[in-house]
Amino acid sequence: MKLPGTDSRKNYRLVPPGGTHALAEGKGESLAISIAWQMWNKALRSEPSTQPNQQASFTLQDVCQKFFAWAETYYRRADGTQTSEAYNCKNALTSLLTCCEKKYIDDIAYHDILDVRQSLIDARLARNTINQRVGIWKRFFAWALENRYCSAHTKSEVWAIVNLKKNRSQAKETKDVTPTPHWPVKRTLPYMTKKFQDIIRIIEFSGARRSEITKLRHDDIVDIGENCLVCHPEHHKTAHKGKLRQIVFGPRATALLRPYLDLPSSEYVFPPDEQKLHGGNYSKDRINVVVKRAIERGRKSGLGIPHWTPNQLRHACGTRVRKKFGGEAARIILGHANGDTGAARITDRYTKEAIADEELKTALKVMKVIG
Repeated sequence: MKLPGTDSRKNYRLVPPGGTHALAEGKGESLAISIAWQMWNKALRSEPSTQPNQQASFTLQDVCQKFFAWAETYYRRADGTQTSEAYNCKNALTSLLTCCEKKYIDDIAYHDILDVRQSLIDARLARNTINQRVGIWKRFFAWALENRYCSAHTKSEVWAIVNLKKNRSQAKETKDVTPTPHWPVKRTLPYMTKKFQDIIRIIEFSGARRSEITKLRHDDIVDIGENCLVCHPEHHKTAHKGKLRQIVFGPRATALLRPYLDLPSSEYVFPPDEQKLHGGNYSKDRINVVVKRAIERGRKSGLGIPHWTPNQLRHACGTRVRKKFGGEAARIILGHANGDTGAARITDRYTKEAIADEELKTALKVMKVIG
C-alpha cells in the first residue's frame, strides 16, 4: 500500500501488537485491516499538513471524519472484530456536528459546547445519556489535540465542562432499575414465541446480561456436571480490561438450553429466524422490543401486566442471590468487577486462575439452588 507522506507503493509486514511475526497470508483478515489502519493513521499524523501551523484549516467536520476513521480501527476486540464504541462516538458527535459542522475546530468555544448540551436537555435526553455524550466530546478533542488538529486552548475549553449532577440540572432523571417480580413475566410469556420464552427464562434464572445470552455460542459452553453448564463468553463487557466472565447455568436454565445445544447448525445457540441480520445473532434491543410487544398483546387480551424489561430480570436474580448467599455471591453471578482494588490489579496468571476457580465453585453452589 501507499502510506501518506510516501511517494510509491510498498509492501509492509503486518505484525500484531506485541508480536514478532507478521500475519500469514489469508489469515486474520479483520486483524490485518485493523493493523493497516493503525499504520495509515500513524503516517497521516507525521504529514506536514497536520502540524500546528496548519491547524486553522481544519473544520469540525474534517476532524470528525478523521476521528471516525480512527475509531473504527481502534475500538476492536483482540480478534479484530469491531465493538459498538465506534457507533457510540459517531452518535454522540452527530449533535455537535449539527450545530458546529462548518466551524473551524479552533473557533469552537466553551459557550458553543454548552449550547449543544442545552439542546440535548431540551430534547429530553436523560442526564446520564447527556453526560456520556459530553464525555465522548472530551475524548474527541483530546484525540484532536494529540494528533495536532486543534490547539490546547480549544481542548481545555471543552474539558472545563463538568458533568450534570443528579437533581441539580434541567436534564431528565431516569429511574433506578428495580427487580421485577415473577408474576408479570409469567403473564407475558404466552404472548411470545417459544425461543424468546426460553431466552427470557434463562436470563431470569442465570442473571446474565441480554447480550450475553443473545451472543451465546456453542463453543463457549462447557458441561461441568450436576446438571449445570458454564459459559466463558469470547466477548463481554469487561474483556478489554482483562476480566474473566463466567456464566453458570443451574439445572433449570440448563434444561432450557440443552435442546438448542443439540442443534449446532449455527455458531450461536439462538440464531435469528430471519435470514438477514448483522452478525448472525439477535441484538439486546430486539429482546426489549419482543417483551414490549408481548406486554401490549397481553393487555389487549384483558390482562393487567405492568411494564417490565429484561434488565429487571437480571436485577431480580441478583436480589435473590444476595438474600440467600450474600453480596459477594451476587457480584460473582452478575459478573461485576471486584470491589477490592488490590484484587482488581492482580496480573499474575496463576493467581487469576485460582480466583476464577474459587468464583466458579461459588457460582455453581448458588446456581444449583437459584438457577
